[in-house]
Amino acid sequence: MMPIIDNLTLNRLLVRTAESKATDLLLSIGAPPVMRLEGKLIVLEDEPVLTASFLERLVYSILTSEQKEKFEKKKQISFAATFKKYLRFKVNVYLQRGYLSALFNYVPAVNEDLTQLGLPQELESFVSASRGLILITGTADSGKSTTVASILNTLNNKGPARHIITIENIIENLFINNRCILEQREVGRDTSSIVQGLKFANQEEVDIVVVFDFDEQNIVKAGLEILESGKILIAVLNSYSTIDALYRIEALFKEQGIGWVRNLLSNYLLCVINQRLIPGLAGGRKLAYEFLVNTGLIKSLILNGTFNKISTFLHTTKEYNIISLDKSLANLVKKGEAHLQDALAEAQDQEAFKGYLR
Repeated sequence: MMPIIDNLTLNRLLVRTAESKATDLLLSIGAPPVMRLEGKLIVLEDEPVLTASFLERLVYSILTSEQKEKFEKKKQISFAATFKKYLRFKVNVYLQRGYLSALFNYVPAVNEDLTQLGLPQELESFVSASRGLILITGTADSGKSTTVASILNTLNNKGPARHIITIENIIENLFINNRCILEQREVGRDTSSIVQGLKFANQEEVDIVVVFDFDEQNIVKAGLEILESGKILIAVLNSYSTIDALYRIEALFKEQGIGWVRNLLSNYLLCVINQRLIPGLAGGRKLAYEFLVNTGLIKSLILNGTFNKISTFLHTTKEYNIISLDKSLANLVKKGEAHLQDALAEAQDQEAFKGYLR
């Protein structure tokens, strides 16, 4: 059992992380705890230097017997846990130089719906559709999980009533049924793999399937087959841009089935969100996003594989609140919500970005 003083220390550090609105807490021997706040590492110099014995006691106290066995076999483990009954963290435990380290990634409760997050209102109509593909994309730590959570909040609080299954490597955000039946399946505990989870969902009377880590051919294939059975698929993947996301999916089928994947994307894609989080002038972080709707022209470009022409469309059209990432970043600067240099650093086309500031 973990000594009371160690337990109190961990809980105090986790509360401090949450109250500071930091994203991460890093515990590594030979240094005080470190928080990541607004993208910057902050050493907690008022805390004692961490020892190997403290970290070993701490880590083994929060692992189940099954997790301990897995960690000792693989030398690393990731999982999500709730501390003090209300603080949710994704935990990564690993070795460096033979010593234990732990990274606690804070998962704040997401109570906002889509419009409260500042996402386009049109997205709400798409998540209420009867079938189709919604891609949530962006770089690491760009708020993709928060966007998915806000989509589920919107449906759960406003309807229409849906049966929703999420398939997650690690369940981060927790949901309680309201207007929707929300079933969350974790790989390794509730299903053997993402692919098996998708195949199960495809055979059930499910309205919406949410899948994370949409980046392997067998996962993408199983996901796209769900579209053919008349469901909504919300897929999350890391990508630099909307166009990059489409290229990544197509590239998985270069050897075979490229026509099949283009045809499915052109017919079933509803929209793509590509997003970033950048430091805000008043603190915190601001959301910038690229939003693409699958209009008639886009259907044709996808079917022909001419994804590069989508960039021009994003920069010129004014339909459906479609917007390029560069324009969204420029809007934050013009409204006095973000620093010019921070926005410029995330711009995909710096000249286009500067043009939007004029």
